[in-house]
Amino acid sequence: GRERNLLIRADGDLVWPSFPAELWLAASPVQQFQLRQQRRDLVVVRYAAPRALTDRECADLSSRLAASLPFDGLLRFERTDRMTAAPNGKFEDFVREISTDDTPNLPSSIHR
Repeated sequence: GRERNLLIRADGDLVWPSFPAELWLAASPVQQFQLRQQRRDLVVVRYAAPRALTDRECADLSSRLAASLPFDGLLRFERTDRMTAAPNGKFEDFVREISTDDTPNLPSSIHR
């Protein structure tokens, strides 16, 4: 299935991440972004924008994402000039870079 697109929470639950465009468009000059879960407690927010976000914009966007995402770990922001699609031509807004094999004791529940 589409398990690779599920966020793993600190408690081990798998959840579908949701972060509608209205959430981040209103908060910053970000044109596009992608969330990449690198650890259970770390999501990297890669964003394309004409300039780096200010500390205030990062804080505002963090608050908005925290209200929308079922995630209570660290959000780290990384700016890029342009987002690129995967070799298959698709762009995924959320990518989990850790496998369920790397996270012991995961329950079988998936939350929407």
